[in-house]
Amino acid sequence: MISMIVLLVASASAELIMTPNPIDVAVKLNTPQNFTLTLYNSFDFQIKSFEFKNMSGFTFPDFVLEKNETRAITFSVNMNEFKSGTFQVPVTFKYLVDIPSTTQTHYVNITQYGFSPNFIMVHEGDTVVWTNGDDVSHTVTGANFDYELPVGGTVQHVFNTVGTQDYNDLTLFWDGRVEVLSRSSAQEVNNPNYNKVLSVNLNVISDPTQLSINLVDKAFNVEATKNVEGLVSIENTGSNPAQKITLSSDSSWITFEKNNMDLENGKKTFITFHIQPVIFSSNETNKSYTFKINVKGLNTQNYNESISVFVPYSDVFDSFDTNEGFLLWFSNVFCPANPTMFLCNTTAGGSGTQIIIKDPEIPINLTATQVYALLKRIQRIEDSNQRTNNQINSLTDSLEQSIPTFNQMLNQSVNQAKESEDSRSTTEAVFWIVAIIGILIAGFLVTWKLISKYKYKKYLMGEV
Repeated sequence: MISMIVLLVASASAELIMTPNPIDVAVKLNTPQNFTLTLYNSFDFQIKSFEFKNMSGFTFPDFVLEKNETRAITFSVNMNEFKSGTFQVPVTFKYLVDIPSTTQTHYVNITQYGFSPNFIMVHEGDTVVWTNGDDVSHTVTGANFDYELPVGGTVQHVFNTVGTQDYNDLTLFWDGRVEVLSRSSAQEVNNPNYNKVLSVNLNVISDPTQLSINLVDKAFNVEATKNVEGLVSIENTGSNPAQKITLSSDSSWITFEKNNMDLENGKKTFITFHIQPVIFSSNETNKSYTFKINVKGLNTQNYNESISVFVPYSDVFDSFDTNEGFLLWFSNVFCPANPTMFLCNTTAGGSGTQIIIKDPEIPINLTATQVYALLKRIQRIEDSNQRTNNQINSLTDSLEQSIPTFNQMLNQSVNQAKESEDSRSTTEAVFWIVAIIGILIAGFLVTWKLISKYKYKKYLMGEV
């Protein structure tokens, strides 16, 4: 068991490296041809039993790669059908695993990214323990077992049957694999995490054939701000199919509606091309131009045809102040230099040109576990939003229940304030009445006293 752990740790960052990858393979039909592929084993152990899958017509030799060994192998390709394109070839290999002296217990963690590790090798009688370290529940479901693990849960299973046992998590559809090995002898195993992919750019070329090229018109009169169409016919006059016929020109004025096609022997096709002058000065008008149109297939010779283009005189290009001058610069200079600008994504529509605004496309390369992690994160956000909405609704309900009581208290407060105001007004009235009465009494007393003093004075003076 210790040796297995050392192997796994040592090989954690190792891999099988193949060069060139992708590899270009161009062969003639029913004609064997050899190619060379270099492989480097950066693992710290020997790898063997290579398989290059899903590629009929390819023959690879048997070979073994020692640890840290580089080897060039020669493989043969003999195709009996026409085929072209880029093909992905799965490459698998195996390595030898020793037998431990006693049964072992192996551990698999369930994280937010899946089973870790998602591939594990055990021997008969060994136990595998899964622990859910994620924040949502998961399952461990195989052909012979089905366990549900809550958050923080643990489950174990004893494997007694030799063979490959795949299992899944039915919550987020992660997959895992347990390779159960025999205890009677050492075995070769394949770890799917170590598998590689070889990209093959394949072109199967038939025997040479001949083409007949004919231009319907070879002389064109094109106004400086206009474009015209031409037509070229291509006929396969040979006895073999023509492959990957491409049309090109030595001028940027000429574009083709169709390209990169196959043509059976005895067949003819017509290709439309467009001529759009690219000029920016009146001095470039009133002139004739000669261009070449080239036609070439993988198994044909190169064919050249010449056309002449006469551009009549025009004076609209001397200033950008004119609409035509600006539009010509925009369509012939700005847009070719900035093809991704939304203003340059135009299609003909109606009586003029309709601008189609497109969202930019951002290529994203995500693994399945990353997608699952994003889905989980979105779910957590939705759960959080729902909890917040529930709290808001609860608070709203509480407020709605409190409003009548609040209104009652407010009415009571208003009534109390009104009563207080009335009481205060009454108190002030009583105060002023008492004060006025007091003033009147005081005035009366003062007046009475003055009168008394006046009478007494008269009395003393003998006037009474």
